[in-house]
Formats: sequence, C-alpha cells, structure tokens
Amino acid sequence: MNTNTPTYRTMNGGTRKGAGAHLRTALSVLLTLLLTTMVPAQTNIRNNGTITNNGTANVNGYFENFKNATGGTFNNTGTYTIGSYFSNNNTGGTDGTMSITAGTVTVTGNYTNDNGSTTVNGTGILILNGTTNSNATPVLFSVSSGTVRYQGAAQNVLAATYGTLRLAGSGNKTMDGSVTVNTGFDLNAGTLIVGANTLDIKAATLTSTSGTLSAASGTVSYTLAGTQQVFPATYGTLTLSGAFAKTAQGDITVNTTLNNPSGTTLAMGAHGLTAGVSADLSDGVNAGAITTSGTVTFNQASPDIGGLFNYTGTSQAVAAAQYKDLTLSGTTPSFGAASFLVSGTFTSSAVPTFNSASTFTYNGAGSQTVLALNYGNLTSASSGARVLANSGTIGIAGTFTPGTNSYTITGSTVEFNGSSSQTIPDFDFNNLTSSSTGARVLVNGGTIGIAGTFTPGTNSYTITGNTVDFNGSSSQTIPDFDFNNLTSSSSGARVLVNGGTIGIAGTFTKGTNSYTVTGSTVEYNGSTTQTIAPLTYHHLSLTSGSPVTKSLGGAVTVDGDLTVSVNNTLDDAGFQITGNGSGTFTLAAGTTLTLGTAGTATLFPTNFITANIALDATSTVVYNSDQAQTIATAPVYGNLTLTATSSVTKTIGGAVTVATDLTIGANNILNVTGAGTVQINTGDLILNGTLSNSGTIDIGL
Repeated sequence: MNTNTPTYRTMNGGTRKGAGAHLRTALSVLLTLLLTTMVPAQTNIRNNGTITNNGTANVNGYFENFKNATGGTFNNTGTYTIGSYFSNNNTGGTDGTMSITAGTVTVTGNYTNDNGSTTVNGTGILILNGTTNSNATPVLFSVSSGTVRYQGAAQNVLAATYGTLRLAGSGNKTMDGSVTVNTGFDLNAGTLIVGANTLDIKAATLTSTSGTLSAASGTVSYTLAGTQQVFPATYGTLTLSGAFAKTAQGDITVNTTLNNPSGTTLAMGAHGLTAGVSADLSDGVNAGAITTSGTVTFNQASPDIGGLFNYTGTSQAVAAAQYKDLTLSGTTPSFGAASFLVSGTFTSSAVPTFNSASTFTYNGAGSQTVLALNYGNLTSASSGARVLANSGTIGIAGTFTPGTNSYTITGSTVEFNGSSSQTIPDFDFNNLTSSSTGARVLVNGGTIGIAGTFTPGTNSYTITGNTVDFNGSSSQTIPDFDFNNLTSSSSGARVLVNGGTIGIAGTFTKGTNSYTVTGSTVEYNGSTTQTIAPLTYHHLSLTSGSPVTKSLGGAVTVDGDLTVSVNNTLDDAGFQITGNGSGTFTLAAGTTLTLGTAGTATLFPTNFITANIALDATSTVVYNSDQAQTIATAPVYGNLTLTATSSVTKTIGGAVTVATDLTIGANNILNVTGAGTVQINTGDLILNGTLSNSGTIDIGL
C-alpha cells in the first residue's frame, strides 16, 4: 500500500479526504466505494447514506450504520473487515440496513442489530468474532441463503433464519430465540445452547459435529423433505419430518418427546439411543420407524414405544419396553430377564435368545401372530385374536399364560422345555411336546386340547383334576402316558400307542372316533370309582393303590390280556366281556369280578381258554343277577359267590372247581344238574339259599 494514501473517515453523514477536504450535501450523502483495488484502512464509520463495497476494505474502528436520526445502507459483495464493532441500532432514529450478497464481512468486536436489518444471501458470508446482541424482536437475515459464522468466545446466536450457520471458537453459543437453518449446519467447536428455544435444521448434511449441541430443554427439529443427518446430542424434544431417513451421526438421548411421524425413519446406525425418565416415545408422537444396531436404553418406569422399532445389529440386547411394532432383522438378538410387550406386529428374521426369566407378552387389541421362537415366559393379554405360527416350534421355558384370546393353532408345535417345574395350561394345542428335565403339571381343573401329536417326553407329571382332549379331525396317536381324564372328540381316527401303556386315573370318554388298538395297554389306575369305556381293547388292566370298584360302561372286547390287580373290583354292570383264545385273564389276590345286574344276566368273560385263566385263591367271582345264570366251567375259581335280590336259579352243568369257598346267598337256588360236578378244594360250602344237586359235589381234597 502507498503510505501517502490519505485516510478515509466518515463522520456526521459527510466525506472527508485529508485534513482539509470536505464535501457536504443538504439532504443526503452518498458514499459509493466502487473498488477493484485495496481501499485504505478507515478509523470509524457512521453512515446515513449508502456504502457499496465491491472490493476490499478495512475499518479499524467501529461501523455505525446510522447517523443522528437516519439509518444507513451498507451493501457488500467484496471483503470488508470491521476492527471494533458494527451496529444497525439507532436508539434515536431509524435503524440501519446491511446487505451481503457476496463476499465476506467480518466483525471483530460487538455486533448489534436490534430492529435493524441484516440480509445475508447468495454467496455472502458474515463472520462474527465478538459479542452479539439483539432485542426481543430482531429483524435479522431476512433472506436466508448465505452464511453466518459465529467464531468468537461466548456469543449469542441471534434468532433468525440462516442459510448456512457455522459455529466455531471457544465458549458457549447461546440461542436468544428460535433459529432456522436452511442449507448448512456446522458446529465445529464450542457448545451451542438451545435453551428453551427451537432450532429448526433443514440442512441435509452436517458439515461438522466436533462441537457440542446442548438441547436438553429445548426443541430441535429436522424438517427437510428428504434425508438428513442428525446431530449427536441430548435433546429435550426431537422432532423429525419428511418421509425419509434421518441418520444419527452419534449417540442420541431424548429427555422429553420424540416426534417421529409415520413414514419417517430415525436411523441410529451403530450409535446409542437413550430415552430419559420422562421421555415420550409412544405412538401418539412416535409413529415412524427407528432402526438401530447400537445400544438402546429406556429409562422410563414403563417404556411405551410407538411406531416400528427395528434391531438390526449383531448380538444386540433388546431393551425392555412395550413396543407397537417390533422387528429383529439383525443376528442373535437377546431378551434379558425383564418384561417385553408387543401390541402390533412382531417380526424376526433372526433367532433371538430369551432369558428363562424373561416375559414376552402379545398384548394387541388386533390380531397377532405368535412367532415360533424359544421364549422364557410367554403371555397373551388384551382382546385381539392370536395365530400360532403355522410351522416350527414355540418353545416355552417358563410359564405359558394364553389369556382369554381366541386362537388359530394350525400347524404349530408348543414345546415346554424348562429345566424347572412347568404347568401346562388349559389350552387347545396343535402339537404338544415336552423336553428337558423339569417336572410338568397338567393344569388342575381344565381341559388340554391336542389336535395333533402329544409327545410327553421323559418328564415327571402331576395330572390331578384335568382332562386331555384329543380333538383333531385327522388321525392321532394317543401316547404311552398317565392321563387323569382322557377324552376324544372331533372326527379323526385314534391309534392307541403300540407297545406302551395308556393310564387313565379318571374318566375315559372315547367319543365316536374309530380306534386302532394293536399292541397297546389301557390301564384304569384310579383310586376312586371308574367307568370302563365300551371299546375293543388290546390289553386291559385295572390297578389301584386302594380298594375301588371299576364298572363297565358298555360291552367290552379284549383282544389281549385282561388283568385285575389287587384292590380292584371289576363289575361288568350288566355288559358282557368278550375275551380271546390267546390272551390271559387274571384276577389277583383279593380282587373281585361281579357278573350281571338285577335285570341283566351276563356270562363269565368269554373266549378265554382254561389254560390262560388265572384266578387267585383269594379272589372272588360273584354271579350277581336276579336273572338265571349259568356258572362257567372254564376257570378254577378262588371264591365263588352267588347273590341276588330276588329268587333266582343259577345252574352248574359241567365241572366246576372252587379253590376256597362256595357261597350260595339268600334268594339263590344252585342247581347242579346230573352232568354237573362241584369240587371245593380247601374251603367251605356256605349255604344261605337253596342247593339242588343232581350231580356230584366234593368238598375237600
């Protein structure tokens, strides 16, 4: 620079060149600097005219864009540096106007605008290095495509609509009102404090996230109708809009509200997402999607998460909450020892692991599909219909609480696989399976329906008070198992397991189904009165831990062995027992076989051959009808007793052997025909009725 170039100073609305040159006007003064070369440094400027800078200029002192009662106009497309302060604020008159359409204006000191107007647009840049202040209703940056840089120490960020907002330098940058950023947001250093204000970011890309965004008590909105980057921060209210992804650039915490409308996605990537204790992420405000492969922390007492929440990572821990729609699209997610609820759709392309103490609840008011996964505790609540997965296995390690919902169960298998005791509830299953080592308790008092296959495993079972109903419309095999009440319904064929024992402690209701019985044993093992269902059995066995009577409910055929064990009385109740030529018929010690009723005369079980009949010497066969009966000659009786309530004749027409006592009760006439013989081995003939003998009676060996 030429050191002889005079210094410019603009004072009182005029122009002064050197010490003695003056140019004044009576109405207004226009100072236009149309510069293409360096303009000499000026000390101070007070402008109530128009300054246009297209070159490079410096003001070492201040720049007051007004004089007396009149505001000035400053237009810049070049480079302008103000060493002290700049003010558009005329406390006694009209405020000034600054317009930066290109180039750069740098204010080193304080910047005061108040009701003045600063316009930064186009490629214009305003750099503020000092303090900034404005009144409550500033008129600032009325055109918003330029750039404003706050790069001093502690500064106020003026309420305005910015094109590009860049923040650097040390110290806090405190918003003094609501701020909108249209094009670029660059928080390079320091801290931007939102306070109780609203920061609306429309920029697609964040230039830098090296600084800190302090927004825990305010509102920050990302409102571009397109994809956007989201600054890592702790937010009070975080608002998203536009049917596009909003991509987090770091960890995010929401303390108050996440406004995430339907169609918008908060894409967290691998960054952490935290909800504060008072955060609202419910469907009323958060109806969009959240995707994350990072750590999720919900600190609310009862987290309620609306929209779609998608865990996309590897080995992610699913945060305990009530979700609307929950998707697991990563690999090996895990559910800890907590409660998880889904009211909408649960989708999983992964195979999650559930802690055995976890509880997963389907609680939608609409229809929900229960996925084929291996749960801890599985619960259904609310009123919606439930559809069990059409294939695969629904594993339950803890408690299954099906609720009062209606269920569609086609094709599924429910497996109780806990290592501790589990109760199998009153529920209609398709396939029901048990594995692992825990004891199993069939619900006391309810009905367990099985439409497919029942695989009870090797677990120990408590079966008191319940009914198991095989209710499939296709063929079902009834397995080797001890049932309480056993029922068959619907139309499918039934196959009694070949080679095992089907125990029945209560009632067997066989239904109208067809049965295949080859190789099976049906054991009536109750310690209270039981009715034996009319059926063709292979092996039929009666067992009990205490004395009890078991009566036929209809005619019975036994293709194999008929066994009456100790403590049991078999009463045919007036229905015939038909045996076979290869099976055995056994009455154990102390047991009783009662034949006939007052109105019906039945025969000793037919078709068993003598060699296969074993009646213990202490057993008793009672001919009990009030109708005429013929005493069978095939067996060797233990005790033989004739009873009736009215006068009746019982006939022996062949050889009869009684090991112990022959008792002829009152009202009974025993007629031993000429071809008949009676051999009483070691007992007595006890006669309370009438004996008519035309044959032979031998008492004693």
